[in-house]
Amino acid sequence: MSDGTAQAVVRRYYDEVINHQNVAALETILATRFVHGTEARGLRGQAAVVQTYFSAFPDIRVTIDHLVGEGETVAARMTWSGTHRGPWLGVAATGRAVAWQVMAFYRVADGRIAQAWVTEDTESLRRQLGAGGAGGRG
Repeated sequence: MSDGTAQAVVRRYYDEVINHQNVAALETILATRFVHGTEARGLRGQAAVVQTYFSAFPDIRVTIDHLVGEGETVAARMTWSGTHRGPWLGVAATGRAVAWQVMAFYRVADGRIAQAWVTEDTESLRRQLGAGGAGGRG
């Protein structure tokens, strides 16, 4: 797989699934046996996680700040933003507009995302939500 093809798959994930909130697109973007870190989530498990973001931030938006790839590996630095309208990180809805940084590595195989390793700046997000301190989903 060319570097550009793997990057296009990752870009498509954020555009279609997150920014357009099209969970059904996971079926054509993720591998059936998708793994997040070491957790075998599959399509259903990842769909459930994505839905929690939509519930907490109905207007969620991901901006890809930097995307690089080599072979089947893609790295992304992103800014996620939205309005906090539902529970997140143990914090009830605040109505606050927030933005946080996310870094991720992906393994793309056979044109689909097979594995992801993701780190979010949850400490910054908790501060913006008024919760302070560390903790949460990280």
